[in-house]
Amino acid sequence: MAMVAAISTGLFYESASKLSPLTPSCPTGNCTWDNYTTLGICAETADISNLLTSTETSVGYNRSLPNGIYVFAPAGSSTSTFVANANSTNPSIVFGNISLPIADFFVINDAYHPKANATSYALEVAIFFCIQSLHTETRSGQSSTNLTHWDDRFQRTSDPDYFNYTSTPSEQDETFLVTQAGAGYIQGFLATEFQGSYRKGADGGGGAYDSNAIRAFVNATSTPPYDQLAIEQVVGNLATSMSNA
Repeated sequence: MAMVAAISTGLFYESASKLSPLTPSCPTGNCTWDNYTTLGICAETADISNLLTSTETSVGYNRSLPNGIYVFAPAGSSTSTFVANANSTNPSIVFGNISLPIADFFVINDAYHPKANATSYALEVAIFFCIQSLHTETRSGQSSTNLTHWDDRFQRTSDPDYFNYTSTPSEQDETFLVTQAGAGYIQGFLATEFQGSYRKGADGGGGAYDSNAIRAFVNATSTPPYDQLAIEQVVGNLATSMSNA
């Protein structure tokens, strides 16, 4: 339940703001710690808008990607947002090298906003377990944590119920275990979140959101900058919130 709450917090955190990692305890207000490693959640986003192709018909148009993912917008609709998971039929385009994604999905947005010259775009997003090397310091009571390195490589353990993540020798040599059951639960939950669509009519009338994630993406792109940068911010906040859980 804690991870589900963290996912919701990350999705609906103020999209214009960056969610911060956990705040360390520093009684003096000025502290510096050695770099440290921890198991966390990383996220990568790739703009693949240049791969979108458009086919128009008498009843609407398709925006499609080369792996078969597409969104259909009927004539008369002004905004469509479509989210779909990568799978064996519609494989990853950019992130096939990620060792163990807990989510790999595509966002296609036929973005129209009367206050912006927005254009259609497509993104691929990967969310995955990773070992993070972090540097944290507090100055005048203000804490900051910066990611210096991450690694998503893992090994199967002798116990088939666990994944083994081991930090690289150049960092602190630590091992973290992730249960297959836990990873599978998160994968299943996120698969339902990152699947579906939202469509707004030409008259500005709203449509139904198929999931909370789609609602979060639409909300984020309803204010400046109206584009994929807002979605990247949501995804970054989601990864941070999950890491904090």
